[in-house]
Amino acid sequence: MKDFFSRTRSGAQGLAQRVSQLRLKPAMLVALIAGVLATLMQAPFGLWPLMFLVWPVCILLLDSTLRAPRPLRAAFAIGWAFGFGSFISGLYWIGNSFLVDAETHGWIMPFAMTILPAGLGLFTGLAFLLARRFRVDGWRRIIWFAAAFSLIEFMRGHVLTGFPWNMPGQIFSENIFLIQSASLFGAYGLNLIVLVMGASVATLADNAAMRARVMLPSLSLVALGALMIFGALRLPAGEDWVDGVRIRIIQPNVPQAEKYVPELRQRNWRRLIAPLLDVREAGITHVVWPEAAPPFLLDRSDDALAVIKDLLGDIVLMTGAARVEEDASGERFFNSFHVIRDGRILATYDKAHLVPFGEYLPLSGLLEALGLTKIIGGGGNFSEGPGVATLTVPGAPPMGPLICYEVIFPAEVADDALRPAFLVNVTDDSWFGDTIGPQQHLAQARLRAVEEGLPIVRAANTGVSALIDPYGRILSRLPYGSEGAIDVSLPASLSGTLFMVAGRSVFILLFILAVFIRASAHPVFVRTHNKNNAQVRLSSFATQPLTRALHSPMWDLYPLRADRA
Repeated sequence: MKDFFSRTRSGAQGLAQRVSQLRLKPAMLVALIAGVLATLMQAPFGLWPLMFLVWPVCILLLDSTLRAPRPLRAAFAIGWAFGFGSFISGLYWIGNSFLVDAETHGWIMPFAMTILPAGLGLFTGLAFLLARRFRVDGWRRIIWFAAAFSLIEFMRGHVLTGFPWNMPGQIFSENIFLIQSASLFGAYGLNLIVLVMGASVATLADNAAMRARVMLPSLSLVALGALMIFGALRLPAGEDWVDGVRIRIIQPNVPQAEKYVPELRQRNWRRLIAPLLDVREAGITHVVWPEAAPPFLLDRSDDALAVIKDLLGDIVLMTGAARVEEDASGERFFNSFHVIRDGRILATYDKAHLVPFGEYLPLSGLLEALGLTKIIGGGGNFSEGPGVATLTVPGAPPMGPLICYEVIFPAEVADDALRPAFLVNVTDDSWFGDTIGPQQHLAQARLRAVEEGLPIVRAANTGVSALIDPYGRILSRLPYGSEGAIDVSLPASLSGTLFMVAGRSVFILLFILAVFIRASAHPVFVRTHNKNNAQVRLSSFATQPLTRALHSPMWDLYPLRADRA
């Protein structure tokens, strides 16, 4: 047995040494393959143990830049290749949206499917560059890599409206025990934790003492076990329900290409209203339709509102709907959410986080001149709403509406001033077909439920519609591509989670801790003494130019008395 472990360790070290000695082009190819494997960690595959392969490879590839003539450029190139592989395999489904109206947008698809992953790869390239620029040796390089990568992932979630899709911290979404850790750290905090745990294996191949090699992997395994135990203990045996609320979630399954065809509008409308015929007999109190469900402007159709009143009466309908508002500047288009009772619209929420190139065209004047238009038809761009809101719903607790991909943004789904008791996520993923995209979207909704301790009622045009409890468990669902309805009770919300209270502060504290651990390799400030005074000097943790500047005689203007040291 001892010989077996010795041979295994020698083989692993030999493989690690070969990876760390790769030249740039082979290293970029390995990074691209690692990026593709990273997609398998995400939903719907959920192969999260691959983190013990993917992230150590990234560390070894970064190690290979030690021999590169231009190490920073090499690090950026390797990071970009990793990101490109990850995003082109994990976001390929976006190309399907360009085929809905292939005559108009089909020619854009090959460009979009390469330009978007290439652009997002700039973030991972920057993460690798940052990790390389302030690199330290030994196990601390793992901590710094995780800190740098998670910082750039935080930026990716916010820069240019943000796109926090398939982040490292989302790989636990398919494991009901590990997903509970999102209630503590949130997705951004989990980014750092997952990166440390996965990449820690790289230290086993280091040329160092046994204690230094096994310390971080051992701690990571203990932490992983602790998260599993925490998740198992957190999950209740049963479910608490809100009294007097019974919801019907309707999934009409209207293909996007057929949604607004004039000859099919009556058929599409019937798919929405047919499941309403027996709601009274079934004891339904609330009905939910998906995003932009009516194939016309609902708020301008008195006949449609009259039909809803006849079928539902005082039963509440919550639905996504397009609407147009006229003002002095002309018409403004909104992707909206209505609360309707007795045929009257009681409350409206306008989507605040719009999809670039889908609902609006950035730099529209320039891009339209090049022949580009937004994917969703209609005149002009959609307008932004004011932001997250809590709506009053008759017969139910306060509710927070989320339209489409608004659910993917951590700490941006619930109004802190007037906290909702549940979230309603209406979406239309028919743009992306029966691919991994709708499954990834559902997984993100599960994370938000755990983070906020709120149940989510999810209505999707073609799927996946579902009821998610505040622990991220899917209690009921309609599979993609099916037409139908599910009747569900409403789970009670939790009193609170650490993430709900602290939000992004959890990630910030973890990041600061990681920076301090990295800085412990080279103390940031070194106090030097002479006979009469002491000076504070910055160590080599900073860049050399900055260090030279801070060591200039200017700092002698601020001596520290030796007797105060």
